Amino acid sequence: VLGKSPYLINRWPHGWHIEEMKKYFTIVHDDVYYHPEKDLDLERKDLAPRFAELSDEEIRISEVFVIGKKFTR
Repeated sequence: VLGKSPYLINRWPHGWHIEEMKKYFTIVHDDVYYHPEKDLDLERKDLAPRFAELSDEEIRISEVFVIGKKFTR
């Protein structure tokens, strides 16, 4: 999403990105960083309906660095 902010905001969960990337890329590197549980104030009831089925692990993800290599055809 690019609005008036000087940076991009990503609103998809990690698993959704990986599944989409696997259609076009080989995942070379996937670093996942988590919120410490004690500092996470997000509860399942706070999620939008489309995110209701996310795993507890997915909800705790705070940052991801993924490198993909595009398939050659």
